[in-house]
Amino acid sequence: MLKENKKYIPYLIFTPIYFNFINNILSTSFYSIINRINYFDLFFVFTLFIFLYQFGKLVKNTVNLKSISISIIYLIFSFFVFDILLLFFYKSLSFNQVFLIVNLIWVALFIIYKKEYVNTLILIILYVVNNFYFKKILDKLTINKNIIGDVDAYFYSQAKTIFENSYYYSINNPITEGYPQFLSYIQALFLRYINDNGTYEFYAPTSQIIFLLTLLFFFELNISFKNKLIISSLFSVLIFNSDWFQFLFTNSLMGEGIVSLFSAIIIYEIFTIKKISINHLILLGLLYFTKQFFSIICLLLVLYISINQKNKKFLAFGLSGLALKELLFEVVFPGISSSRHLSQIDIPDMIGDIFLFRDLKLDNISLILKNIFIDKPLTIILIGLIVLYLYDLYVKKKFNTTINVFYTIIAVNLIFIFTLYVSVWQNMELESPIRYILSFLHLKIVAISTIIEN
Repeated sequence: MLKENKKYIPYLIFTPIYFNFINNILSTSFYSIINRINYFDLFFVFTLFIFLYQFGKLVKNTVNLKSISISIIYLIFSFFVFDILLLFFYKSLSFNQVFLIVNLIWVALFIIYKKEYVNTLILIILYVVNNFYFKKILDKLTINKNIIGDVDAYFYSQAKTIFENSYYYSINNPITEGYPQFLSYIQALFLRYINDNGTYEFYAPTSQIIFLLTLLFFFELNISFKNKLIISSLFSVLIFNSDWFQFLFTNSLMGEGIVSLFSAIIIYEIFTIKKISINHLILLGLLYFTKQFFSIICLLLVLYISINQKNKKFLAFGLSGLALKELLFEVVFPGISSSRHLSQIDIPDMIGDIFLFRDLKLDNISLILKNIFIDKPLTIILIGLIVLYLYDLYVKKKFNTTINVFYTIIAVNLIFIFTLYVSVWQNMELESPIRYILSFLHLKIVAISTIIEN
């Protein structure tokens, strides 16, 4: 028995996170905890999840995919891809029309190609029921909570403009030119599955759905059931024990939860299947439309895969997101900047500063580290990652390509953050780096579970 459970001992590193959670629960009134729960939100989170699960299962069977998690990404990305490809030929479709057309295409595939009559009927019933009950209880749902900071400045307005008009209209009428809108598109899509009245407001279930999709992903990992339970509980404790984690990942329009989860699913799928799928590489490339650090890291991953596999075709398909975005802004949105962040950075000058150690504010490194140490759960996660990796590499002397890729992505993200804040962004507030460090939270947890499993 001891021998069987020995591999779970490394999880003891993370027990302070659990103890802190239990302490907070015990020091809080039971009734105050119960009263904080909006059971109508809870109902719609589960009904939306059941709908997406059913849809994902149908996509999985139709496209012959490995997991329901990656199938849901295929579904969600299909709307965006259809929308932007159509813009090269026709620009007058509304978001609602795109939504209806793409869903009809999927339903036609399920029925004609796979003869999934019963499951497709169940899917349609779930959609109708969700929309019916949404109208009945929408005044009881949590609405427009956490519309602050960047959410107020960018994400809420973008999601609203896309939902009520179209992606084309939103790009042409931006809050800030060049600010990425793919994540806002996904948020609008989540709401559209439960609300067909054409008016956008931010309802909590459309962001809280990331929590259940995360658990689905963890339980589809190729690890032991005990390991799945442990990492699911670890993620749950991190979310339930911190308003900051909730805000970033499950309780706002920030989009951090979406991009963290979706990138982890795509990267895990690519590096754990025997034969790399071109379709998966296209999904990886489409992450270029999300956030700046993800964009660059995805391009580096595509380059690594192409060199490692010695296949130029992988490079072409992996760079499709970059090519599509630049072509889109050249042809469909001429005169509009494709990237707000890159347009603000003099890249040659930044590279010169770094290599020549010129005009750098190195004090920012220690200030960022101090802010990291203030966030105790994040500190424990990072320490756990380092300890486990060093033990695996130098004590067990194991070399696992998948684990090394996961850790390299996490390390490169950290390097990018420190590099930007000592050079280009040296005078910006130093709380934001914590948000960027948390960006790959799902991949960090997957890396922990994978290294322990192996």
